[in-house]
Amino acid sequence: MNQYLAQLNWWSERPFYTTENGRIGRGSHNMKPGDMLCVFYLARPIFILRSDPRSEEALKLVGDAYLHECMELESTSDAGRGPTVDFIIG
Repeated sequence: MNQYLAQLNWWSERPFYTTENGRIGRGSHNMKPGDMLCVFYLARPIFILRSDPRSEEALKLVGDAYLHECMELESTSDAGRGPTVDFIIG
C-alpha cells in the first residue's frame, strides 16, 4: 500500500501535456511549450530537451517524460517518429 501511495503521489506531480500531433503524456513540472521530446536509442524514458539560448547547436536536458504508445522505440511506427538527429546536450 505504501508503494502504491508513493507512486500515486509521484504521478500527481507530473503535468499532462499534448504534442503538436495530438499525442498525450505526462512530463516534468518544469517543461514549457516548445520543448522537444527525444528518444535516445537503448534508453527507456523519453527525455525533454530545450534549445539552449547560448548556442544554436546545444540543447538542455529538462527532464524525463511518459508519452502514450511511444515508450518502446522499436514498436513505434515510422509515422510516429521524427527524424534521427545528432546533437549536443550542454
